[in-house]
Amino acid sequence: MIITVTFETEIRAPVAAVWASLVDFDHWRDWHPHRQIIGKAERGARVAHLVANAHPLRRKTPARIDVLEAQACLSFRFGRWLTGYSYERLRLEPTAGGTRLIQVAEVPSWVGPLNGGRARYEASVQQAYGQVATALVRHLGVTRPARRPISHVRSRL
Repeated sequence: MIITVTFETEIRAPVAAVWASLVDFDHWRDWHPHRQIIGKAERGARVAHLVANAHPLRRKTPARIDVLEAQACLSFRFGRWLTGYSYERLRLEPTAGGTRLIQVAEVPSWVGPLNGGRARYEASVQQAYGQVATALVRHLGVTRPARRPISHVRSRL
């Protein structure tokens, strides 16, 4: 079973501007509230996510960029085949008012209990994604999102 958490925000900025911030790993720490990424934004590249406030064993997490579609999708794959893979995707869609940022986390179901229970894990991901969207909006010089963020949580077998 997989836990999927989705958070959508419309940003009053062109897709190209949002995309430029997402793939500029050298400057993620300038705007991202939780992470820094070390590596290159290339499909198949191995990168490291550095999280300052994480448990010591999770401060530096290796990942592979499994999808990199210009101005459309940046996806990281975490984990190993034995424990199951987790994915974090940042998708962009053009809208009349700018760009829709869709943040998606897909994790094996065993991740929930390890993080204080499934509901607590899902709520913490939604909160973190909201903080990321707000920080990106601020970084881009946009006063506020075009619409209220939309959150979705679903599971599948």
